[in-house]
Formats: sequence, structure tokens, C-alpha cells
Amino acid sequence: MFKEVQTIASQSLAWSMMPLEQWAKWTDDSHRSLQALIEQSKASQDKLFKDALDEVRFFEGQAKTVWQSSETVWQQTTEVFDVAAEAPAIESPKVVVAEAPKTATKAKTKAKTKAQKLAVPVEVLEAVIEPERHSTGKDDLTRISGVGPALEKKLNAAGFTRFDQIASLSAADIENLESTVIRFTGRIERDDWKGQAASLAANAS
Repeated sequence: MFKEVQTIASQSLAWSMMPLEQWAKWTDDSHRSLQALIEQSKASQDKLFKDALDEVRFFEGQAKTVWQSSETVWQQTTEVFDVAAEAPAIESPKVVVAEAPKTATKAKTKAKTKAQKLAVPVEVLEAVIEPERHSTGKDDLTRISGVGPALEKKLNAAGFTRFDQIASLSAADIENLESTVIRFTGRIERDDWKGQAASLAANAS
């Protein structure tokens, strides 16, 4: 724009020696040129202002969207913590060891008495009556905390029917049971099945 003004100034100097009619014509042309430049400059400024305003509105909308998303996430997080705070505490299952039947103990005592009368070694007679202790063929494995009726059936199907079998589980047995029958890694050790079974077997002997 400065270059065009400079050109107009040069032309003004050149036309200063011209007749009045030509001077008037040149003045009118110069006025129109300057007016066009002013309008062009104003249009450019208006466009720049409009573009800047559009940018401001765009970023304002983006900021509003981010703020609303943050409020939603915060509200959802607060609701999760409220639900967790109101949830009742989960108590660990208590291991209840019921009193074992005294049938096997009475049978063993009776056998010892008979052995003394007959002068038969106690060890021999115990070996004879040992199967009586498991005359039913299996123990009630549901007395082990963590073993329900459905799981007891699976254990029986796998060949585990007595407390002494559970109490003497090897590491390989535990791994096999947890992967194929129980399908819950670490459950036997966590609930101490071996300890419970040993206690139940001892009370039954």
C-alpha cells in the first residue's frame, strides 16, 4: 500500500504543471484510488477480526467440552467411591470343626479290650478293624471350609473321598486339582484344606 501511495505522490508532482481540467481529473482519480485502498484495507481488517473471533469461539467450545468431560469423570469416580464405602465388609469364613463321630473310637477301645482278654497283639487287631473306620467308603468333605456339595462331588469323582487323602495332598496333587477340578489357583492353600482335613481326620480316629 505504501508503494501505491508513493506512486500517487509522484504522479501529483508530475501533474502540478498541468492545466486545471487535467488537474481536477487527476485529483478525482487519486481520490477514487485512495478510497479503494481504504475499503480494501478495511475489508482485510474485518476478515482478520472475523477469523480471530472464530478461533476464539472454537477454542472456547473445546475448553467447555473438556470441562464437561472432566465433570462427568469426576462424578462417576465419586459415585464409585460412594458405592464402595457403603458396601458391607466381607468377613473371612470361619473354620468350624465339628466334633467327629465317636463310633470309630468306641470300636477301637472295644477291640483293645477284646485283645487283652484273648491275649492277641493289639497291633494285629487294629489292622483287622482299620477298614471299619472307613466302612461308609468316604468322609463328609463339606465339613472342610471352602468345599460345598458340588465341589465335593467333583473331588469324589477325582478319587478324593476321605479327610486323610486331602491332608496328605502333594504339591503335584494340589496343582492338578486346582487346574482340572477346582479351577481356582491357590484356593487349597488359602483355605488350608490340608490343615482342616488333618484335624478332622485326627478327631475321627
